Amino acid sequence: MHTAAQQKSVPARTVLLVDDNSFVRASLRDLFLSAGFKMCIEAENGFKAIELAQAHIPDLIILDVVMPVMTGIDAAPQLKALLPDTPIIIFSLHAAFMKQEQLTELGVAAAFMKGDPLDKLLEKANELISK
Repeated sequence: MHTAAQQKSVPARTVLLVDDNSFVRASLRDLFLSAGFKMCIEAENGFKAIELAQAHIPDLIILDVVMPVMTGIDAAPQLKALLPDTPIIIFSLHAAFMKQEQLTELGVAAAFMKGDPLDKLLEKANELISK
């Protein structure tokens, strides 16, 4: 016999948050967990993000551009090659300077400026993982 919760089960969604600023990661973690994501994995650079993406296969990746060790620009194509069906969203102070062609080449689905309304980021994230 199935309970109502089992019949209406929502898939556990995981997001990989990649930013060298722990405050930004914490803010994003709070946002995504409060929106119903089951797990937030955090990385402080692109190299660590690739490692964690292989281990956890996230449903979504939120990626900063400027980070030590490996930038988001360098990590994005590798993450896309590793997880071709996982959407990547750039979340960076540099997002406004990136052209759509560059985002497409990197395998990035969308870009948001830090400081943009977080509800717009969340709305786009949910749209991308619902496809």
